[in-house]
Amino acid sequence: MLFLDITKGSPNFTFTLFGQNDNLTIADVTVATYLAQLPLSSPSIPNHGMSSGITQAIAEGTYGYFDAVNIGWDRTSPAIELSDLAVVKFA
Repeated sequence: MLFLDITKGSPNFTFTLFGQNDNLTIADVTVATYLAQLPLSSPSIPNHGMSSGITQAIAEGTYGYFDAVNIGWDRTSPAIELSDLAVVKFA
């Protein structure tokens, strides 16, 4: 399970990941747990945690609005499966 939290700034955006932080436990969470934790500002799931944020300046005035996120998997033979995808926008 992985959450990507994007906080809009001016001009800096902050990107923070929430995911498994324990290499000993290789288990997924249920869809119900995922959807229940997704909208929370401080999700709490055993063996998971929030990374430190990465700040990036985005010049919306020059390049247009920030409106897309691409996530890459740096493996020569990707073994990744997307089973559930959800988007939450906080006002």
